[in-house]
Amino acid sequence: GEARRLLDEARGASPAPAAGPPAVIVAAYDGWAPNDLRVLATRLVALAPCVALLGSRSDKAHLVFAQSEGLPHDVPALLKAAVGHLGGKGGGRGNMAQGGGERLDLLDEALQRARDAVQARSQPMSPWLTLSLAVLFVSFGSILVRLAAAPPLAVSFYRMAIASLILLP
Repeated sequence: GEARRLLDEARGASPAPAAGPPAVIVAAYDGWAPNDLRVLATRLVALAPCVALLGSRSDKAHLVFAQSEGLPHDVPALLKAAVGHLGGKGGGRGNMAQGGGERLDLLDEALQRARDAVQARSQPMSPWLTLSLAVLFVSFGSILVRLAAAPPLAVSFYRMAIASLILLP
């Protein structure tokens, strides 16, 4: 139903999920109850890896934000910022949060701000920046080792231990 339609719109013409970042689904409805938004959000995140940012205009502005398991976004913090913009309150834990506010006229703007925050977090670091940082750190490594007042065995131990911790998944 509605969940499949929203996922298809987010994916574009391709029927299979893209290899890129998970879809960010933003939708605003008129007259939907918070429970209906929560059911739709739960269905969306179960069908495919995505972030669902849903809103409704009824007696007040309602928001439900959710993400699929394993995605890195702080959903309660996203919702807190959005409901603050609406002049309301809300909360949640983990991958789902809901809330509302009195400012119906700002619902679309609040959803767009949340979408921008999710997309900014989803942008990968430039490979050139990563390479530049690696070259810089390797270049300074030998200078810092030479300046260290620690015994050579201690220096090599810590270099290996820190490198191993960084490389762990």
